[in-house]
Amino acid sequence: MATSSVILPARLILVTFLLLSAASKAFETFTFPSEDGLEITADFYAAGPGLDRPIIVLFHQAGFSRGEYREIAPRLTTLGFHALAIDQRSGDAVNGVPNQTASRARKAGLSTNFMDAVPDMRAALREAATRTAGPVLSWGSSYSSALALKLAAETPLVSGVLAFSPGEYFSDRMLIQQAVATLQVPTFITSARSEAPHHAPIIAALPKETALTTFRPETEGQHGSQALWSAFDDSDAYWSAVEAFLQRWQSLPRFLTLSPQGELRVDAPSHWLLERSSDLRTWQGVGGGSANAPPAQEQLTLTSSAQFFRLRVVDTLPLADVVSVSAQPTASGTRFAVGISSLETGCAQYADWWEILNTDGQLLYRRILAHSHVTEQPFVRTGTVRVDADDILWIRAHMNAHGYGGQAFHGSVNGGFQSAELSPLFAIDVAEEDPLPTGCAF
Repeated sequence: MATSSVILPARLILVTFLLLSAASKAFETFTFPSEDGLEITADFYAAGPGLDRPIIVLFHQAGFSRGEYREIAPRLTTLGFHALAIDQRSGDAVNGVPNQTASRARKAGLSTNFMDAVPDMRAALREAATRTAGPVLSWGSSYSSALALKLAAETPLVSGVLAFSPGEYFSDRMLIQQAVATLQVPTFITSARSEAPHHAPIIAALPKETALTTFRPETEGQHGSQALWSAFDDSDAYWSAVEAFLQRWQSLPRFLTLSPQGELRVDAPSHWLLERSSDLRTWQGVGGGSANAPPAQEQLTLTSSAQFFRLRVVDTLPLADVVSVSAQPTASGTRFAVGISSLETGCAQYADWWEILNTDGQLLYRRILAHSHVTEQPFVRTGTVRVDADDILWIRAHMNAHGYGGQAFHGSVNGGFQSAELSPLFAIDVAEEDPLPTGCAF
């Protein structure tokens, strides 16, 4: 296994965030549903202002609760990481903190074996992705560390995993070894000295490309994440190893950031496309740009339920450029003839409208394009709307798969129009407003 620092995937940078205010107390206790609807209790520890920090999801060991992390999570926030500690349904109380998820599961007559915690853990990883624009890390203790390794191999959201005392704790004694055969993210594994034989087969099963860090204490050490508790004399040694592993996420370049005031900024290498989603499964293009242009920056006010964003680095920009604009006053309003050039492949990728906005980003008019123009490039389409002849307007086009970001035109009816630079994030929420395409003919 490789031991070098993390390398970002060459063609994809995934970042997601939800517009939230920073927590105003040490931690926030709340609930969210597991995959089967069981309510999970969790503590969220905010690292401070800024919604683009990495987040660590903390899973406890057998017989414990989220209380295993009452001392650990605050220290992680001082390192710049948000922390989310949950109660899995397989567990009990520790440090005076009862496991509320396990209590609900028992009252509902649900099974609470180790493997029954998997839907809770998957749901927690998705919940974590709603709370940051940064990487999501998974951290497990004892049985949950083994499952954390398994889920890190299966879940694209996970950017790194820390496993304290992993082993084959399940009826299938090869479950974790088989799962980690595809694990690609940076991985940290530690345990008490006597437990090393339990995770040695798991380490042997990791791909050689995995960036693996292991720590074996000089002392006997402790089982699970409690090894970091200050009550144990050797906890500092464990912390030193953990902090060294986490440094790679403390220094990641930030290509997509969101200020506490809601200002979205994209500053990416090469060409990029920004996409958004409401469920982390279906993505819709918002806009795109180039590294040669100034960073895209815009105040963001979402008008839809879309809450997640990701940034994709691409070789080409399949966007729609406005290449000409003429405006002719008529009795029914001003008739605009807008020329568009776009890289089209058919209904899967085509310019689906052009539109007129004022300088405040208000949508004044939209001309829907009912079909693709694969063989007609560039093409001109007209539309009539009443506008003041001296009003300054923006005219831009939209690609159905990739959003805004192509060349725009700027000017007025009296003064004329010319090409001008417009942020691909400018008034992106109008893409949710009517009229919208109802289909593509061909």
